[in-house]
Amino acid sequence: MQTFRLKSKETLAKYYLWHSISQSAKFRLSKLKNMDVTIKHKVIVFIAFTSIIQLAFYGNIQAQETLKVMSWNIRLDTPHDGKFAWDFRKEKFVAFVKEQKADLLGFQELLHNQLTYTADHLTEYSWFGVGRTDGKMAGEYSPVFFKTERFDFLQGGNFWLSEEPETAGSKGWDAAYERIVSWVQLFDKNSGDTLWFFNTHFDHIGEEARKNSALLILRKINELTIGQTTILTGDLNVKPDNEAYKMMSNPPSLLFDSRKIAFGSKMYEQNTFTGFDDDPSNDSLIDYIFHTQTLQPHSYEVFLPNTDDFYYSDHLPVVTVFNLNTK
Repeated sequence: MQTFRLKSKETLAKYYLWHSISQSAKFRLSKLKNMDVTIKHKVIVFIAFTSIIQLAFYGNIQAQETLKVMSWNIRLDTPHDGKFAWDFRKEKFVAFVKEQKADLLGFQELLHNQLTYTADHLTEYSWFGVGRTDGKMAGEYSPVFFKTERFDFLQGGNFWLSEEPETAGSKGWDAAYERIVSWVQLFDKNSGDTLWFFNTHFDHIGEEARKNSALLILRKINELTIGQTTILTGDLNVKPDNEAYKMMSNPPSLLFDSRKIAFGSKMYEQNTFTGFDDDPSNDSLIDYIFHTQTLQPHSYEVFLPNTDDFYYSDHLPVVTVFNLNTK
């Protein structure tokens, strides 16, 4: 018996397409037994022609691949949070992340002990990042996590949101704290493409810091990626009507807000910061997933994992699924 191996989803799709067309042609030919010879020849030619047209039209079908991205400020570890302190939240947090099976994860506000716990329990992921205070392990991280099986790590780096971005621990403009961007360049084995993944957390006080942070990130993305596919996740600490957000998502920026693209004319604001309470007066939309036009958002969702009046974080996870074409 003849055997063969299908090497990819694309090959599988084309095989089923060819099988479907050939079976259709056989069925139509079976109806020609009692037909006049001249007419039969004409019909056979027509069937062959239409089959060729079908193959030409569908022959370039590509398997649809997706890329699932999550951004989540998980709230630093502090005893001031009482019953919502990290030790009471961490197991539920990790369980929810595992359940989502995102390909890329951008977390904000992790201290080193939170980072090690998360990395130890998300064993299918690799990660990259440093503490913002000293460029090593001190202070909050904005790390990037990526599925080890799907991605090859090409390179990674960090820069600070300040006038001296290469100086570890530098604080910029009117910011209250030092702020950092961690990034990686990855090769996606599923799509055959290279992509860049940036993650950040803007200052919550300095308005000038946030605007200049947006400009700095856009400049760095242009310098590093040279037009390649790019994703930026982060807690920007600003609403969509803020100047820093507009700088990030409007021309001449090459980034798009996945929420806008996925929702289109049906777009609405769903808050991503909730605090550890049910009071909506302080809630706001400040967490985002941006992307270059080389990616097409298929869906966008803000999840509500909090159950039984228990909060996994004072922020909600934002998830965008992008459609990709395999090569």
